[in-house]
Amino acid sequence: VPAPQAAALRTRSLNAARTALSFDENEPRALMSLLMQKQVFGHWAAIEAECRRILGPTRRHPMVLGWLGNVLQNVGRWSDSVPVFE
Repeated sequence: VPAPQAAALRTRSLNAARTALSFDENEPRALMSLLMQKQVFGHWAAIEAECRRILGPTRRHPMVLGWLGNVLQNVGRWSDSVPVFE
């Protein structure tokens, strides 16, 4: 995506997430939309913690599980990612 369009898409994404959260503060897709805007490099532990918080006790949201599993694999925690993808 060209840079000018990327900036506009990011703004739309942030606005949509904030709107969704105004209806339901625990909406996992909106929370993940905000989380995915953050840089993973150097912040993977905080990203992991937030993914686990978003998942809560149910632990079954595909978007969150996919992102969490990818983050764990990207930092070399392959064995920790296995239960996430099961």
